[in-house]
Amino acid sequence: MKTLRYLGGSLVIGDAVAHSVLAYARDLARVRSSDTVVIHGLTADGADDEAEMLIGPASQLVTESAEGPESLPGDDAVVAELEARRGRLVSHPIRMEDQQVAQEREWYEEWPTDASSRPD
Repeated sequence: MKTLRYLGGSLVIGDAVAHSVLAYARDLARVRSSDTVVIHGLTADGADDEAEMLIGPASQLVTESAEGPESLPGDDAVVAELEARRGRLVSHPIRMEDQQVAQEREWYEEWPTDASSRPD
């Protein structure tokens, strides 16, 4: 378990969720963006709680080890959602081969189809 500390509070969450929150905040900072996330966890005395937080370039988040199991019910879904959001931030470059094929296709489409308009 980890204690996630943020401005104005803290929340005890699973290890994987803590890692995913920090990774998402880092990636948001890299692209100079922000997002709101809702994280479910426990208070310091073990009561169910949740925090809705804005994370991004100015986020000051800290995780510390805490007593308890490594995960909480529902952690897998939270991690999957955060990883999906992270995936949408990453650019997906076009492979050079794909770009070259597209350019060649355009060139061939512009080529005259009747023999009379072709150079001798």
